[in-house]
Amino acid sequence: MTYLCNKPVRKLDRMLVLFANGRSLNTFQAKEEGDTCLHTTVSDLQARHGIRFSRQWEEVPNRFGTKTRVLRYWLQGQDLQRACQIVAARRASA
Repeated sequence: MTYLCNKPVRKLDRMLVLFANGRSLNTFQAKEEGDTCLHTTVSDLQARHGIRFSRQWEEVPNRFGTKTRVLRYWLQGQDLQRACQIVAARRASA
């Protein structure tokens, strides 16, 4: 578990940092980062911080050997800048 000032870093904060660092994720990749419900995380981050995520459908292999459609999420432009500002402000106050 990641800690910041002896407090565990919450999932929403971890995911915001990933997106602010330019990552794009689909639900399978997010699971590897500890997020089992990426669409809810994206919705929460949008509601809390007023940032909009870009989205694009893609097909990825599933565990059954067939393809599954999932959304890929990422930040760009002013929304990416806003996420970077939020992360920087939190680090400065920690």
